[in-house]
Amino acid sequence: MRFKFFLPVVTSLALLGSFGASTAAASDPALERQSPYMTFHGKRCIDSDFTLSNVEIIGYDSVWGTAQLHLSAWCGSVWATMRYGAKLDSNEYGNAHIRNSRGIDYTCDTPGGNKRVTAGQTTCYTPMTNVYQGSGGSFWAEGYHYLKNAAGAWYMVGFGATAKQPG
Repeated sequence: MRFKFFLPVVTSLALLGSFGASTAAASDPALERQSPYMTFHGKRCIDSDFTLSNVEIIGYDSVWGTAQLHLSAWCGSVWATMRYGAKLDSNEYGNAHIRNSRGIDYTCDTPGGNKRVTAGQTTCYTPMTNVYQGSGGSFWAEGYHYLKNAAGAWYMVGFGATAKQPG
């Protein structure tokens, strides 16, 4: 189980080095807080997407959804998504976070994301953050699921976090 994500991460980071270095995208500040659907040097970042890691959002003996950590080899950036197998009801919502060890914490609600998953939806994405190769930092994705109680207050019922990946 320990090596479940090892091979995809090594492969993806190696691809990042081969693609990212040729475009100098791995540290381009123009990509920070941008949508993964943006075009960079003639290509959309999402078109070179590798899913580095998945984690189930679990709480109260239920699997609510899945959070995913993505890497764009072309753009040298990472982002998170939250995915559900069915459309959400009006009394629930979900949100993903992309975080790094330098204090970045972007959610689907951050400009560049497409807003949290709400009633009638199944997915959301965060804006991208750059991967600073060799900087000694790390990055990961988190997912949260919330329900509304009878008084109308939101409370968290599910959480999951991917393993930290080297930056």
